[in-house]
Amino acid sequence: MRVARAFGAGRGLSVVQGDYFQDPETSKPRDIDVVATRSLGIETESSATVACTVECKANKGRPFIAFKGIQQPMVTIDLLAQQPGTHAGRKWLRRCLMNESVYKARLETLAIRAYAVTQASEERGQDTAYEACHSAAKSAVALANRSEKQLGQVTVVLPAVVIDGQLFTAQLNPDGDDVEVVEVDQVQLLWRYPHVGDWPTIVSLVTEKALSDFVTDFVTLAETLLAHVDEARRALSDSLRF
Repeated sequence: MRVARAFGAGRGLSVVQGDYFQDPETSKPRDIDVVATRSLGIETESSATVACTVECKANKGRPFIAFKGIQQPMVTIDLLAQQPGTHAGRKWLRRCLMNESVYKARLETLAIRAYAVTQASEERGQDTAYEACHSAAKSAVALANRSEKQLGQVTVVLPAVVIDGQLFTAQLNPDGDDVEVVEVDQVQLLWRYPHVGDWPTIVSLVTEKALSDFVTDFVTLAETLLAHVDEARRALSDSLRF
């Protein structure tokens, strides 16, 4: 409830709690904790939408640990454009990223990038961190698939996981002889999974302490994208030709 309130507190977003989606892997119904959207009509019965699917997890006493490489991966337009979305939505995002203001708005949210995540525990069993990221990513794909079935939807979806405990990064030091562990408030995970896509999808891991800043960044990105509504119209027109 606190997460939904953070997205809905005068942010101009439409917020749904406890939404359901069809799992793209199993085809079974699954729930997602929070879905926040910002939309703008572009044509009759058509709209451009930026959405965020959020999985909420309690992990007090069992922090999430995100693993970083010694060198951070390059942030290219190809990487930034690999978010779940409708066919027209992905075209729209890629075109918008060619604009410097959109590129910078997205780049500012990617300060720390990781390639894997786990939950610290002395017991073997379910990895809540992995499951949470997997669920957030699949729900984003499912939301995009749902929008694809509605003619005229230009949709981009950003998956996220919000935790009410601690978050750390771990990486080898430059000499490769020790592991450096640092507590952080937010990490962007480059999530690789076949049902999400061939390219890694960016899943944000955010502590509740950093949630307000994350929502602000999401709103800024959504507003920046929707300011380029003409690109959305062109992307929609191109998609409808095929």
